[in-house]
Amino acid sequence: MNDEDVKKRCLSFWKTLDPPKRSAILLKKELETKILPDLLGTTRNVSERTIISHFHDRGYGYQRYTKNIYYDGHERSDVQENRIEEPVLNEFQKEHALCTHDEPTFYSNDSKNDIWLADSESVLRKKGPGGSIMVSDFLCPCHEPLKMTAADRSKHGLPDNFPLQARVFFKAGKNKEGWWTNEDMLKQLEAAIVIFKIIHPKCIGVFAFDQSSNHSAYPNDALVASRMTLHDKKEPELVYPFKRRGYTYDSDGFIVPQNFYYEQGYRTRDGKRYKVSFMNGVKESTVLFFVFVFDVFSSSDYYPLPIVAVFFINYKSHRRIGLN
Repeated sequence: MNDEDVKKRCLSFWKTLDPPKRSAILLKKELETKILPDLLGTTRNVSERTIISHFHDRGYGYQRYTKNIYYDGHERSDVQENRIEEPVLNEFQKEHALCTHDEPTFYSNDSKNDIWLADSESVLRKKGPGGSIMVSDFLCPCHEPLKMTAADRSKHGLPDNFPLQARVFFKAGKNKEGWWTNEDMLKQLEAAIVIFKIIHPKCIGVFAFDQSSNHSAYPNDALVASRMTLHDKKEPELVYPFKRRGYTYDSDGFIVPQNFYYEQGYRTRDGKRYKVSFMNGVKESTVLFFVFVFDVFSSSDYYPLPIVAVFFINYKSHRRIGLN
């Protein structure tokens, strides 16, 4: 193992193996059957302890797999200097600045896993995580957290109660401030855009969010098909009332407004009249084809059940129709 050519061949073979498949037994077999006969023209018996000691000297160690941070060297000082390139913009082009968003949650009982203790010393930690606080913030590469000074706020005519930074602290919980919703996210985003325009007057902001349900939520009056009712329903009973009217096209191609509601009159026992607004259900307002499709899928659920009816006929194949 002291020969330099043998060391290079062993190291080259070692790097071709996936880390989970590396073992001293595989390298011993490769060394005795291929490397030594090719380079030295002889076969020798090499112990596994010699191979392990050799790779310990090379900086390798046999250790348990853990989820660690991957370092690829992109933050080295020389790499950062080579990466700096001033943008060359045309006359009507603007620089784009990336702003990222995150919502970490911190608990009062958070603590380190590795601590200094004496041989006979132990620490009893609390079982629960404790109280929590969520921090929602926007970051940009040049200013880090989005924030401005009090002079910038007064210079642009903003009120004194306008926040100087986009960071928001939120105590989530039933008995605290409730739950973080898309409305809270929009309120923070509006303030973040104002701060961004002040500290980046000649840039276009590119805001990046993660895949959270609040970040992909629709407004309450959005025309979402999954929120439409199957049958007619009273307006006060709707969870998501559609306030905006839709539209359709007539036979000549002109736009025709389409209302989702209709009113129906009622009379009480004492003779008084009143009207109730209903929302058109999907089943009653669609054309005959979609009603047929709905009935087909509804009736198909009964096939696994032992139900006998006139309209349920057993055929030998789905490609053939019986004569009867």
